[in-house]
This record gives sequence, C-alpha cells and structure tokens, in this order.
Amino acid sequence: MLFSERNGYTKIREMFQREELDETTRILLGNAYQGTFLNGLYEHTAGYQMNKLIWSTFFKEPLNKYPPVEFDRFLFNWHVSHAKWHKLLSFVEFVLVHGEKLTHSPCTVYRSRCNEAFRSERAAYVIIQNRIVEITSEEEIKEIEKAVGQGGTVKDHMVKALEHFADRENPNYSSSIGESLKAVEALARKIVGNEKLTLGQALGAMKKLDGFPSHTSLLEGYSKIYGYASDGGIRHAKKDGQKEEIDIEDARYMLVSCSTFINYLVVKADKAGIELDIS
Repeated sequence: MLFSERNGYTKIREMFQREELDETTRILLGNAYQGTFLNGLYEHTAGYQMNKLIWSTFFKEPLNKYPPVEFDRFLFNWHVSHAKWHKLLSFVEFVLVHGEKLTHSPCTVYRSRCNEAFRSERAAYVIIQNRIVEITSEEEIKEIEKAVGQGGTVKDHMVKALEHFADRENPNYSSSIGESLKAVEALARKIVGNEKLTLGQALGAMKKLDGFPSHTSLLEGYSKIYGYASDGGIRHAKKDGQKEEIDIEDARYMLVSCSTFINYLVVKADKAGIELDIS
C-alpha cells in the first residue's frame, strides 16, 4: 500500500468501488464472459445464442447486420474502455437472466467469476439471484471517513484496519478486524480516563458514566465481540479442530460497525461533557 493510503490521505471511498469500476475489474468481467460463453465448449451453442441476444436486445442493433466483424473483440473492448459502470453491471445482469434460459448454459460459472471479480477488487456489489445488489452504501463509507477523522490513536488504528482490508495483493482480514476493535478500545479508554483497561473493561466502566446507556445490551455486545477477536487471535478452532477463516465480509462488517460505534461514542461523550483528547 502506498504512502497516501497508509497515512489516510487517500479518500476512504477510493478503497471501495462504488458507482465506478476500475480497469482491472472491467478486464476480469470481460474475461468472465469470454472464458465461459466463448471458451470453445459453448461458442457454437450458448455463446452464439448469447452474442445474438446481446447484439439485438441489449445493444438493440438489427439482426440482419449480425455478426459484425470481430464481435468478440468489440465486446471485450467495450467492457474495458467504453461501457459506463452502470451499463456494464446491466450487461452482467442481462447475460445472467437470459443466459439461464439457454441450453447448456455456463451461467453458474459466469456468475461465480463475476462475483469473484467484485470481491477481489473491492467492488461494492454482489450477484444474488441473478441481480446485482449494492453491499457498501454511501452512508457506510461516510461513517468510516468520520471515524478516521476523529484523529489520534483512533485514526491510526482505523488506517491500519483499512490498509489490511484494502490490500488486494495480500489482504489480512483478521488483522483488519483486530485494528478496527483497537480503534474502539483506544476511544473507550479515553472516555473512561484509563489507558490500561482492555476494551471489555472500558466498556464495563462506561456503563457507570452519566449520559451513557445504563442498559447492558449494546455495550456488552461489543464486549463479547472483543472477546471473540482476542481469544485465540480472531481465528477460533472449531469442534472438529479445523480453523474458522475470516474473510472479506467479516472484515467489511467490522470496519463499518466499529466506525459507527466510534462515532456514536464520540457523540455520547460530547453530550456527557467529557472532553476527549484523542491524540
């Protein structure tokens, strides 16, 4: 990760592909179509039929002009260089919806490859029931940006959490979760005025402060999450002895939920008259 990303100067929203698709994602989506519908096994059956549907129904061109010269190459170049991001997502949906109806359809493989492209390149989308659904909203990104903007040790840990999450070459989702929780811990310690407490202890002490929720559900919930993360270092042995792997969905959830909780605690502290020196 480059200096600007490590130190928080790159905008958080640039780490998530929302309402845009970069060149790598476009290439992977183009490869997904070329490698399934046009891989030789299907090119004279499902691939041929799908190309005609794309030409006549998606692009709305006359069938008597099909096939144009090098349509496959045109389609790949359209993926990479010409399609608007939303039009390309519509294309993926079109192929899935119409492709399911074709004989010997490779849609299952195509869907899997598209989802893997979204996942590996941190695009804010996933295919569910042949429809593309947004999984990272503008509101969630704003919560992360606001948490990073709190500064000090909170910012330091949040930037590290983002670094581990956003590294496409070697992501470390366990460490990302750990850093997200450390950011909450750093803030909780400041609120209760004791730098030696664990997150669980700080949240317990917080319940006794005026202006903070006296009921236990919310604070105890985060205390239990902290216990899950710290007991054995994120990964826990299952009953059969295998390791439970942490993946991108877990890390994304913790980034958003910890950011939201940090922002919530800052507001609560302000209302309670607690001056926070987060530096």
